[in-house]
Amino acid sequence: MHPRAGHVRGDASMESRRCAACGQAFRPRSRVPQQRYCGAAACRRDRRRRWQRAKRESDADYRENQARAQRAWAQNHRDYWRAYRLTHPQYCESNRKAARQRQRDRRRAAVAAEFAKMDASTAGTPVPSGTYRLVPAAEDRTINPDLERFMAKRMGAPGGPWAQRSSEARYCPSTAKERNVVYLSTAFRSAR
Repeated sequence: MHPRAGHVRGDASMESRRCAACGQAFRPRSRVPQQRYCGAAACRRDRRRRWQRAKRESDADYRENQARAQRAWAQNHRDYWRAYRLTHPQYCESNRKAARQRQRDRRRAAVAAEFAKMDASTAGTPVPSGTYRLVPAAEDRTINPDLERFMAKRMGAPGGPWAQRSSEARYCPSTAKERNVVYLSTAFRSAR
């Protein structure tokens, strides 16, 4: 056994693996036990590209260094993109089409944002769910019977005094005193 590799020297050379880039079978080098890519130039480029992408995502210093190097290169080669566009008209056309589509999408999003949906929910619930006792904020607040009927119907309540006594409906003053709230609820029960 080879003391560093942890396997017999000839074993890795006899093993056949699939390349992670092209999918072709290859024999890994005996000195690289974790080899996942074959030796083709395109596969080596793909391996480096994947490594660089992962490194940029995980290492902020590397990411900043790469951005600085790209800015320096662009500064030293100012005419590169002008020359590229002159020699690659198909690139220019596809870029124009993509830009038009992005502008259309932005306009559609801006128009859609002007109209609010009545049933659209917000991202966060301002009041946590639970059971609450409603208490008026001031002494002389009033309860609108029409609003009370609407809310009762919306909550799925079957017919009640709001449905039976609609001709007698009046604005009922309520206070923060609990006995008045109890009185109103017992009055509704007795009206049935």
